Amino acid sequence: MNSFKIYKIPQKYIWTRSRVIIISLVVVFLIFIIKVGFIGKTDSDIVEKIFGYLSITLMVAGLINSFFREQLKGTLDGLLKFENDGITIEDRKFQLDDIRLIKIQITDYAGKQISTIPMIWEMYSSGVENKVVIILHTGEVKTCYFQLQGENHLMRASDELYAYYSAGKMLTENYNGITRDCFYMLRSTEFL
Repeated sequence: MNSFKIYKIPQKYIWTRSRVIIISLVVVFLIFIIKVGFIGKTDSDIVEKIFGYLSITLMVAGLINSFFREQLKGTLDGLLKFENDGITIEDRKFQLDDIRLIKIQITDYAGKQISTIPMIWEMYSSGVENKVVIILHTGEVKTCYFQLQGENHLMRASDELYAYYSAGKMLTENYNGITRDCFYMLRSTEFL
């Protein structure tokens, strides 16, 4: 049994560090443009100096922020467990016999570089853009986002994934894509 943290997407807008910095920068620049464009230069350049210092401070804060991992816009709550006889999402277990199809999409892992521009936006991912979709025989569809801690974190569940594939619960393309990606990531880290 291999478990992964479940990522829950919030219903409300979350104020992250990046969002606060970028909105603050936009507001400072808009006020500065309005002041210079409509009011014009004054004898005292104190307003320009204040907005200049604020802009520099926000850009430095953005640069520092870019070296941190992406801030979660939701929460990590509960566990997704891959087991040979089914999949457990939080407290609900889906038996393999009740499942018609399992689709797994892996695009992210914690620490993956997501930006090459070291300014404002974070450079490293939190690894939560992965999802498993379970389609039951009843027609119910259950989607669950989960976090991968590293490039080859899903390799821990390779036996369970093979059990799903051999039971006919995963499409060949999906299974081959996952194993190919995991194998490639595993091989690329062996030479480091």
